[in-house]
Amino acid sequence: MDISSESNDPSEACSDGDVSVLGDEMSRVYIISEAHRKFLDTHGKDVWVWSRHSLLDTGRCPDNLRWRLHAVEGKPDTYYVINEGHEKNLNTNGMNVHVSAEWYSDCRCPN
Repeated sequence: MDISSESNDPSEACSDGDVSVLGDEMSRVYIISEAHRKFLDTHGKDVWVWSRHSLLDTGRCPDNLRWRLHAVEGKPDTYYVINEGHEKNLNTNGMNVHVSAEWYSDCRCPN
């Protein structure tokens, strides 16, 4: 997936089939469902896809839609995905996707 872009306009997101990412590793990114044309969103626990009328409208709380990619040391092309609004990591228990405060800032995987 190409995550680099000079623009911060969500309508100009890079695409990899089902998911688009706008931004680069050093900045905030928007993760967009291509099938639904909606942003990955959270209010601090669960995650879902959300949009209003267009991808140019990031709503009243755009930080809920913005994510940072934090490289995992020693694991090429592997990232922690951290929500800007809540400083929580995108996580899963194997079934449900949610955000969690349980992430390792020193980038060492727990396993």
